[in-house]
Amino acid sequence: MSKFLIHRRIHVFIFAFLLVSFNSIAQQKFDAKLQEQLVGYQNASFKKDIEVNVLLQLNNPKEIGQLNTDWCQINSHLGNVATARVKLSHMHKLAPLATVTRVNMGALEAPEMDSVKVKTNAWAVQKDWGPIDRAYTGKGTIIGIVDTGIDYYHPEFRDRTKEDETRILYLWNQWDDSGTNPDSFSYGSEYNKTQ
Repeated sequence: MSKFLIHRRIHVFIFAFLLVSFNSIAQQKFDAKLQEQLVGYQNASFKKDIEVNVLLQLNNPKEIGQLNTDWCQINSHLGNVATARVKLSHMHKLAPLATVTRVNMGALEAPEMDSVKVKTNAWAVQKDWGPIDRAYTGKGTIIGIVDTGIDYYHPEFRDRTKEDETRILYLWNQWDDSGTNPDSFSYGSEYNKTQ
């Protein structure tokens, strides 16, 4: 057997070993949804380099700086959890990093406003049913809403006593980077009711 064939077999063996090692590490760190995406990407005949949103669990949050690269953009982080956009073709680079202990695929959340009162038992609280001392209407309560858009001129968001003022205290436009980012986030602009 020639030296070329021996070297080629050694390289194939090393490559196969590294691939199996990576898959083992990836299976431990990547959730099932993300693994499914990676398999689909690897099997695709046309590979478009897309970015996916992920939730990262970190071993050492102080090392988060090493994750901000041309293929991984950290969006936000708090403690040992970070959100990021990662190019699917480079996802394998997260697996061997000691600072990353878990990678979960991001998911779109869909509002279910038609059933929210029932699911949260808000109707019972408003009617003074159950083990509460009186009915509660929510007056004076500050709430947060996650949505894809807002018509802040809608009458429901206007102050009922001062028509020219809004009831919205703060607004975070996640697609607009022209203003000030909210605390702990690296994207979007935060506006208060005077802006």
